[in-house]
Amino acid sequence: MFVEYEYLKNRKKTIGKLITQKYQPLMDDLFRDIEKGLDAINSSFGNMKQETHKDDKHPHFEPSIFEDFEKKLKEIYDTKDTFFKSFEEEFEKRKQEIKGYESN
Repeated sequence: MFVEYEYLKNRKKTIGKLITQKYQPLMDDLFRDIEKGLDAINSSFGNMKQETHKDDKHPHFEPSIFEDFEKKLKEIYDTKDTFFKSFEEEFEKRKQEIKGYESN
């Protein structure tokens, strides 16, 4: 009887921890890390283009060699936005599902 009381008393708190300790860090930390990583790549790529674009100064590369990578980088950014949106929607679904367990 006492065990059941303790279980029921702490049930909501324990279920809530699933969200705050397991799901929320994915939204906060991992999204931020992905953003930082992509921003670093984009920044380095921009610096590389800037440093090599003048044809009267070394190092010089034809701008056309950057085009394919630039397109792929844009695709990654576009895909990232779609992924983040889908992930957030799934997160909200899981959160509601877990909150539903509190009342059962």
